[in-house]
Amino acid sequence: MLLEWSAPGRHPIWMVNMRFPLDLAWLDHDGRVLAVLTDVPPCPNQPCPLYEPPGTDRSMAVLETVVGRMARRGIQPDAHLWRSR
Repeated sequence: MLLEWSAPGRHPIWMVNMRFPLDLAWLDHDGRVLAVLTDVPPCPNQPCPLYEPPGTDRSMAVLETVVGRMARRGIQPDAHLWRSR
């Protein structure tokens, strides 16, 4: 799933009510990967931690995938992701 915002900024993610772990990638306005976190655990009950890796203060989107997909696809910081419209 791609979460998008209308302006660059800090966009921390939390895993409240998730039932399974995810891989997360923060993207800038050009689709450049700013940071990747893998195997982020679910949080069944609050309070839940916020995930906001260093260098993501100008993010425009967060890509959420099943665990392992980031590694299998070679998605890492400084990679560029493109999407079709």
